[in-house]
Amino acid sequence: MPVWQRRQLDELLENLPLELVVCTCDYSKNYLCRGQNEIQSQYFDVNKASLYKLLFCHASMACDRRESKLTEAVIIKEHMFVISDKPVQD
Repeated sequence: MPVWQRRQLDELLENLPLELVVCTCDYSKNYLCRGQNEIQSQYFDVNKASLYKLLFCHASMACDRRESKLTEAVIIKEHMFVISDKPVQD
């Protein structure tokens, strides 16, 4: 991530309102896993659209056993990997 983008993300996270979430998306290498009738039963061959997402949100007592407050922010980072059947990256 370039320095300017990293600074922008840091600024957003430092001033993130309690009711908002920051989401970043990145296209990764696009592969589809298919089975075959050999010992090595899975291989990668067909391009598919896939996304790597990072979600930044405030901690909540129900999920994280700690909670963000106006005076003390606790930011949680969640990783998600999504595979779509759309082969275009739009």
